[in-house]
Amino acid sequence: MKRTTFLSCIAVLTAISAPLALEAQTSNTGKTVPTLNIPGAATAPTNMTAQPVRKKAPKVVEVEVDAPEVESDAESGSQNAPKRTKKSAVATFQKAQEAYKKAIQEVKKLQKQYIALSTTEEQKEEIGENLEKYAEYVSKMYPKLLNLAEKAWLEAPSRDPEMLRFIVEVLEVRLATEEYERAEKIIEGLFSQNIPEILPDIYDVAGETAFMLNKFEQAGRYFAQAEQNKVLSERCTAFKNDLPYYRAAWGKEEILRQREKTENNLPRVRLETTKGPIVLELYENEAPNTVANFVYLVEKGFYDGLYFDSVIPGFCAESGRSMENPDGGPGYAIRDEYDTANARNHYRGTLSMSNSGPNTAGSRFFISLTPMRELDGKFVVFGRVIEGMDILSELQRIDPANPDPMAEMDQIEHASVIRKRDHKYRPKVLKLETEDDSADEEDSKKSKKKSSSAKKKTSKSAY
Repeated sequence: MKRTTFLSCIAVLTAISAPLALEAQTSNTGKTVPTLNIPGAATAPTNMTAQPVRKKAPKVVEVEVDAPEVESDAESGSQNAPKRTKKSAVATFQKAQEAYKKAIQEVKKLQKQYIALSTTEEQKEEIGENLEKYAEYVSKMYPKLLNLAEKAWLEAPSRDPEMLRFIVEVLEVRLATEEYERAEKIIEGLFSQNIPEILPDIYDVAGETAFMLNKFEQAGRYFAQAEQNKVLSERCTAFKNDLPYYRAAWGKEEILRQREKTENNLPRVRLETTKGPIVLELYENEAPNTVANFVYLVEKGFYDGLYFDSVIPGFCAESGRSMENPDGGPGYAIRDEYDTANARNHYRGTLSMSNSGPNTAGSRFFISLTPMRELDGKFVVFGRVIEGMDILSELQRIDPANPDPMAEMDQIEHASVIRKRDHKYRPKVLKLETEDDSADEEDSKKSKKKSSSAKKKTSKSAY
């Protein structure tokens, strides 16, 4: 997602740019010069003056990709080993950051050597190979550095300009990947450091994050502050306008969730995915037949091996077999339960049935990535995620309308029922009528009609 105002404030903080990539740059000699677009580092100029002649390019010292972990006494296995204190997250980040800076400096030196007029083709080839190694190192190191910065920030938030540059970049990544639970912790640290005075757009971002986490009262306060500071985005203006609806609906939802927590007897299903486990709690009280159908299919192994073939940012993650595809659904449909008086609504983490019209749901389901009032009363909500929202955020984004041939869909390796009530789960189903069935039925009616007519004629003739 793009936030122009938020990104402009990142620029004010001299925030680092997007993850690294190896690029090509043309020197004054007309040769292609490998360069790295490094966060916080300017690209090598194209009009460098000649460098001292070197008969052989200097060897590059290899650097470790991962900052070394400090081994504890228990892990060392030696009773005589000196006691070691485990490094803090801040110290680990600082060490990794130093290694990263050294890599950048080495790249700058190699770039200068490459474009020097005195550098031979043989030397350029060796320098180019070394630059490629550093490109791979930097591309691997950068996301790890962001993760280390996040851990350091959560351990000890500070107003250090360099740390702020990193943590704002981390926040932008968390928002872009819809990891709102992690974003919330970063935002809390920013507020503890009185960051709004230099980053007023934080109110807009904090409002969106609270809204996504179903904290609608808190979201309202942030939106009001963002509006006062004239930084309320168009996106968050739409969220703000929806607040009256969600406040009323969420009040009822909270009562139900508290009651369910007390009774603690709703069915649960675990989805083992390629990214990790997701645990679902099923709303049997409000959608008994839909839950019976889901449990029935899970116990049959129906979902094992299926993919999340549609994971659209800001919308939902969807899986199951479609009756419109050749492999078909379960062979039947179930009656809708979204038009009942106690039907549940769509929030972040809500489990709901897909359909292609009234009473057409079968096996396809989706999990909402955001609150979606536009789906309320149109799709059957029959559960929610109670564990694994972080896994849901990590699922590979797949847009069927704009397929990416390089994207690998995440899979449901195994689905299992981990808790259910003491009764059989067999859904009441609707028979599917295909075009062939309709044609056969029509032919049968015509055949019966002809047969009846023939009998009448024969009867009259005989009479």
